[in-house]
Amino acid sequence: MVKRTILDHYREHRGSVPAFGRIIGYTLVTLPGYRVDFGLPYDIDGNPSGPMRPVERLGEATLGMKRGDTRLTGFLKNAPIKLVPINGDDGWTL
Repeated sequence: MVKRTILDHYREHRGSVPAFGRIIGYTLVTLPGYRVDFGLPYDIDGNPSGPMRPVERLGEATLGMKRGDTRLTGFLKNAPIKLVPINGDDGWTL
């Protein structure tokens, strides 16, 4: 089930996540913690790639004019995002 989910996600997103770039692996969080979770790493083919490791939580993404300004965060919440191929490159851009 984990392998199928990884393969489907990778294919659906064409190996990239907007604002983060190319997907290089996945982590299945199996033990949530307070500031650090613990999970099992997988490669992009859905194969286990190592022992359980700590996974730091990412901060919440916000949109504003200055650091800490969250007034615009919900502004584009329901706006569709389209990925467009860059000419002469296998990368993607918004």
